[in-house]
Amino acid sequence: MGVVGRSKGELRRALPEITQLLNELDRIVADMQKAQHDGKGRDFLALDTAFHDALIAASGNPYFTSAYSLIGAKMAALRYPLGMMWSTASRQDRQKAACAVLTSARYTR
Repeated sequence: MGVVGRSKGELRRALPEITQLLNELDRIVADMQKAQHDGKGRDFLALDTAFHDALIAASGNPYFTSAYSLIGAKMAALRYPLGMMWSTASRQDRQKAACAVLTSARYTR
């Protein structure tokens, strides 16, 4: 469904498709917020993956989709430690955890 390179007419015709994507992303974000509030880290992570998968699929770009299929699992694995503590940690702790995940990813290549 990619938007880049489409004419105004094509975008108008794609509006229902775009609206459907935005509704899906809104639902996923709402479910993520609920999972975070309820302390359900695994649900939060599954929804986070679903969010990214929906964005990639919506790009309509076979090269982007193919590239993501190669790294998607690794990206989810990098998000796992962060996501498991996300629902119970303070904002400051979440920021520290994000830095730790990024730092460990940088040095474990």
